[in-house]
This record gives sequence, C-alpha cells and structure tokens, in this order.
Amino acid sequence: MSIDAIQRFYESGRPEALMHAVATQLAGDNPSGYVLHTDEPLFDPLGFLRSLGVHVDRVEAPHPLFTYHWSRPLWRPGQDEPTHVRSEDALRPALASGRFRFTWEGERFDFVGLIVPMVVRDRNERWLSAPSQEAAERFFDAVCAHHAEIRAEILVYKNGCWQKDAALYAEVRRSSLDDLVLPDGMVSRVRDDFRRFLDSQAFYAQHRIPYKRGALFLGPPGNGKTLCIKGLIGELDVPCLYVQSFVAPHVPMQQCIGEVFARARRSTPCLLVLEDLDSLVTGEALSFFLNELDGFAANEGLITLASTNHAERLDPALLHRPSRFDRKYHFGLPGPSEREAYVARWSEALAAPMQLDVATQEKLVAHTDGFSYAYLKELFLGALMRWSADPEQAFVDVALDEARELAAQRESVTSP
Repeated sequence: MSIDAIQRFYESGRPEALMHAVATQLAGDNPSGYVLHTDEPLFDPLGFLRSLGVHVDRVEAPHPLFTYHWSRPLWRPGQDEPTHVRSEDALRPALASGRFRFTWEGERFDFVGLIVPMVVRDRNERWLSAPSQEAAERFFDAVCAHHAEIRAEILVYKNGCWQKDAALYAEVRRSSLDDLVLPDGMVSRVRDDFRRFLDSQAFYAQHRIPYKRGALFLGPPGNGKTLCIKGLIGELDVPCLYVQSFVAPHVPMQQCIGEVFARARRSTPCLLVLEDLDSLVTGEALSFFLNELDGFAANEGLITLASTNHAERLDPALLHRPSRFDRKYHFGLPGPSEREAYVARWSEALAAPMQLDVATQEKLVAHTDGFSYAYLKELFLGALMRWSADPEQAFVDVALDEARELAAQRESVTSP
C-alpha cells in the first residue's frame, strides 16, 4: 500500500477503512496464512526481535517512518564528560509506520505498524501476517510477555503513556535505607514492614486476608520521604511502577488511573509509587481512585507507596481509612540526636584536614534547630563550595558561618 493511499484514508476520516485495507493487503500477499490485528501497547515486535538479535528486513512499500528521540548520556563526577557523538544510547528510534519482514522460530512473518492520528489520542495499530493462526498467537504472546516483564528499569507513567527508564533504576539502586538518618528504630520498622509482607503471602491466603499493602509517608519537605522510597525500591527487589502524573492531553484522569492500576495488577508483586499524592489525584477523579485502590478489583500482591508534604490537603477518605493505607510513617524535622548523627556522618566523609571536632559538631547541632535534612545537606555543600574558593580558611569556621547564614535565611522565609 502506498503512502498516497494511506494519506487518502487519513483524509477520509475513516480509520476503520484503513485497518481493513491493510489487513486485506496482507491477506492477499499470503493467501494461506493468518492476519492478526491489535492495538495492544505491549505488542512491540521490533523491540522484541532486537533483544533476541533477530535480523529484520524493511519492506520499502510503504517506506518505513521512524520518530527519533535523543537523550544526553548520563554523566557523573569523576567520569570523562560525555562527548557529542552519535550512539545507540543517545538515539532512540520509535516506529511511526512501516512494513517489516522477519523469521522467528523457523517461520516467516510480516509486520505492519501505523500510527493513526485521532482527535483525542493517536492509535497505534499493528498487523501481523503469519503462516497460521497458531503461529500468530504464539508470537503475539511471546512479544507481549517479554515487554510486560520489568527488568533492570523502572516503569514510569506520564502523559498517558508508560516508559521504561533504566537510568532512573540505576540511580535508585545507588540508594540504601542505611544511608538515612531517622529517629531510633524507624528505618528498621519500615524495612521489616515491607519485607515481612513479601514473605507472608501464604499466611495471608491461609487467613483469607487480602494480600495487599499500602503505606503513606507524611511530613514537611526535605526530611527523607523520597530517599526512603528509593531505598525501599533498591532493597525489595520487586518491579517498580512510578507515576509522575495522572494528567494526559484530551484523556480523562479516570482513564489514566485505570490504566495505571491495570498495569500494576499485571506486574505483581510490585511497588506502585505515588509521590505528592495530594496533587496527583484531584477533583472528581478521587472517588474513582479510591475504588481502584480499595474497591472490587483484586490488588493481590500490590504495594502502594505514597507520600505527601501536605497531609492536611488529603481527603479524609485517603488519610483515615486503614484499608487504603495500612501504615502511616511521619518524617518530621530532625531533633538534636538526629542532627548530631547527620553532622557526624558528614564529618567522617570529609578529607581528614576538614573533619570537624566534637565541639564544632555540637555547635552546628545547636545552630541548626529547625533545619530539615535538606537544609543540613545544603549547609555542608555550601560550606564546601565556599571553602574550595579559598582553601586557606579553616573549614570549621566556614561551616559555622554557613550554618548561621542558613539559619537567618530560614528565619526570614518562615517569619510572617
């Protein structure tokens, strides 16, 4: 089928005619075979075949069209700066339209992919021409099963679509719950809570208890909620689905919420992370969200991990019903003992000439009453930057000056 013919179908406003025409074309090319049509998002044959190292031929009618995305290589201190070179990591082509031919398990297949422009959301239409119905369904199942599995990546939902993010996964894996400085026993309680749940499926089944878990992290910003979530993702070693937003152009929020929970149920046991819950779910979508969270649908094996900086903005139906969030963990401002532990940990990490004696650490603790962990971190980062500009200064004095300035800054922001 030519590009001109496809264009005429677009302009006719009859996408169903286009779908029929493509299927007819494929059936005519392979009269004894079977044509399968789908708009299943997980059916990405080219990605599947690429992972297997299978060669794919492009059929030039219609000419294949790819949409390209580019991402800058991840750079970290101590590494050589990434150069502006073409690489497979930076260039990420995605099929827009085209016809392809390949051999899988000794049988020949043709595949056609088209993006059909629609007013609300473009439709990704896929056709597979196979030697038989059994071969078509076997290949379809293999491709979808491959892409349904979440490996060394985090599945991120934004703009109404799922994207696998390997770089985010690698970043999260560098985090550990042991990096956190929290009140006595809190790290152990959080860790044990989720590990015990994952080890207790048989117990839940024996006592006919719904095998699901929900936890809500509460507290002012900058006090460890996100770091704790990262640590749990790294330690629990189950698939993670992360929701950036339930908002998508021209798509009802309820539909996006439904897509997220449907995908999570297919990935259990897994973590579903909902940061800043108070701003994620709004308006009329709340009742739909509550139903997905704790309604008739089975959420077996689903761990819902949510956080908020503003508990007062949450609907009481979210905040006070235990079956939705079984545990609530409060991440408050660090007290003197937590600040002391945090300052001591930073001091130990500094080069020997810059480490703080006990008296200086006690002064910093006294000067940082009301500081969040984020403010404490800024204290050391700011002091390091100032000291690097003039290394002749005593780092002790620089750190104390930085603490005083941040305290004054915080006071000016919080004062009426």
